[in-house]
Amino acid sequence: MFFHNKQHPKEMGKIEIEAFLTCLANNRVAATTQNQACNTLMFLHNQVLNLSMHDQNIQARRATQRERISVVLSKEEVKIIPDIITNPRHHLAISLLYG
Repeated sequence: MFFHNKQHPKEMGKIEIEAFLTCLANNRVAATTQNQACNTLMFLHNQVLNLSMHDQNIQARRATQRERISVVLSKEEVKIIPDIITNPRHHLAISLLYG
């Protein structure tokens, strides 16, 4: 891994994994990205390297789940859209979509 100066994964353990996962959280990656990285490292150690990590209580700073803001147009905005479109084909498509 480049994070640990290309140290072989067999030579790394709980401390190095926690440092890497915490670094991901500090760099504000998505929570799903951090979770995937954690699962990948567990799979690597458990299945490929045959080093059990089940008893290693990995405690890393967790990335926070980003709040999603839904974008919904108001009724007034929907009514204005067809009036703004000048291309007849686009006007027809928009009118059918919002009709």
